[in-house]
Amino acid sequence: MSDTPDFDATPKLVGKTVILENPSGEEMDEAKDKVLVVEDEDQLRNLLAAVLSSEGYDVETAPSADAALPLVEENYYNCVLSDVMMPGMSGTDFLLKAKKIRPGTEFIIMTGFPKVDSAVQAMKVGAFDYVSKPFELHEIRERVSAAIEHGKTAAEGGMDATIISDNSTRYLAGYAIVRTLGEGSMGIVFLAERTVNQVSKKFAMKIIKNNTYSGKNEAVERFFKEAKTSGQLDHPNIVKVLEHGYAREENIPYLVMEYFEGVTLKKAIQNNKYISFEDKIRIVMQIARAIGVAHKHSIFHRDIKPDNIMITEDNFAKLADFGIAQLPDSEQTNVMKIIGTPYYLAPEGYNSPKVGNQADIYSLGTVAYELLLGSRPFDAETISALGFKVQTENPLEPLKIDKNFPVNLQSILEKMLQKETEKRYKTGDEVADDLEKVLSNGFQKKKVLQRVSWNTL
Repeated sequence: MSDTPDFDATPKLVGKTVILENPSGEEMDEAKDKVLVVEDEDQLRNLLAAVLSSEGYDVETAPSADAALPLVEENYYNCVLSDVMMPGMSGTDFLLKAKKIRPGTEFIIMTGFPKVDSAVQAMKVGAFDYVSKPFELHEIRERVSAAIEHGKTAAEGGMDATIISDNSTRYLAGYAIVRTLGEGSMGIVFLAERTVNQVSKKFAMKIIKNNTYSGKNEAVERFFKEAKTSGQLDHPNIVKVLEHGYAREENIPYLVMEYFEGVTLKKAIQNNKYISFEDKIRIVMQIARAIGVAHKHSIFHRDIKPDNIMITEDNFAKLADFGIAQLPDSEQTNVMKIIGTPYYLAPEGYNSPKVGNQADIYSLGTVAYELLLGSRPFDAETISALGFKVQTENPLEPLKIDKNFPVNLQSILEKMLQKETEKRYKTGDEVADDLEKVLSNGFQKKKVLQRVSWNTL
């Protein structure tokens, strides 16, 4: 039996004092890497400091974000471990400010409940990782080590500072989170990376950021319906969903889509992106082909609008967000719900959410009208007033907005915007074929005294 006492090297908390026993009795090497612990709870702050000191780090502490910010201004830390909920400045606001001062420092956020919202927020604001309370001390050791290694690798030029290293735990479902691409009221889309066949590839990862779901929830059902629907459709003008499921211990619903450089059509218009008249027609034509494919699978999108149309720099269009699509086996019959965005909703959509494929054609017609003429067919201050106009009035004739508007294109818009479905185009391919003829045969100008049809009633 050895004469050496069998000490426990795990830090012990006695009152408010942390006792750290060193079984070897040897002096520890001088810490090379600096860590700042920001935590308002004295006992936890002292415990974390002791644990990280025992790992060889030079550790400093702060009882609040307000106290920590001056330390970050004066010193460089390889890693900052910070709580979220603290008196005064929040951990998230602290991270945002500190990142501007020290962009090379890695941050780990310690969060309580709700887990999902905290996880998403931590990733969104640029934290290297997050740790949910309560946690095991070995988690802190591993994640601080990974964060510091990542920071060093990035500083040495071995990788982009925004890319997550292989040792990082800032992953969802095996995908490294790079940065935020976009955010809505319910979800957020990240740029993610994953190595496939030894090649690093980019993906778009969409997750629900609301933690209120549990069990059978409409938001989650809609989310996974999008994955199921888009996964069935393989077409160059439809954003492809590649994978979906639940990630991490928090069961965060996610879906992974193909990634391509582009923006929504709405954002392109708002940013005054130049799109030629011919390219605008091609965008409508491409989306018409996309809904044609969906309709052949008996899938109706039901929310076609500029926000759900993605365009690349060279104006290649893709239809996205099948979240409220109606599948062949859909039992959605609640007539009290309006499904879709009111400005782009077909007349029949105001009476029932159970609509057919021609509702998509009407919605695409409103997008085409807005894209080609600069304004929506109808506008109103309330949904009821808007619905009345959509169901009973004619939109302003294109030739009265632009006297040079092609008459052969006006006739296509007229047929797309018919109130009665039997007068409307039957398929998206019919729309695309007619648009292709306009591009091939040229624009027909109105002749003097020529009577041109325009009646959608």
